[in-house]
Amino acid sequence: MENEKDHSEEIKDSKNTISNSSIKAGGNVHIGDIINIQQAQQSDSGTDLDKNEVVENIQKLIMENRISEALKEMLNITKGMRGTLPDHTILLTQQWNSLQSDRRVQMISESDATVRANRIIYGLSELVKELGKEI
Repeated sequence: MENEKDHSEEIKDSKNTISNSSIKAGGNVHIGDIINIQQAQQSDSGTDLDKNEVVENIQKLIMENRISEALKEMLNITKGMRGTLPDHTILLTQQWNSLQSDRRVQMISESDATVRANRIIYGLSELVKELGKEI
């Protein structure tokens, strides 16, 4: 048997370090941080999550005024669905992005921006209710 050479390199400032291990793995192996694994499973495998969890998660994002994240979540969930829900989600996302762009370049007064934002948020809330009925 040949002598095995040490091919390891020193890794500094990493919390995900394994040294002198003979770990052999097959299938899904996760080393490090896993953030919102349910969302990853939904987007990767198309597995249905509990309807209430999905709706509650998006509603929570809306309540926390994390509208961009709520819209991204809606886009992920409605991808591949039939009906008007995916199209309406895309339209609301475009309106939200347009509003944010107008705000950045100061093309809209803050009061008008607030009115537009509230309309978009209301529309998103209605879509979330519809999503709860469809999934």
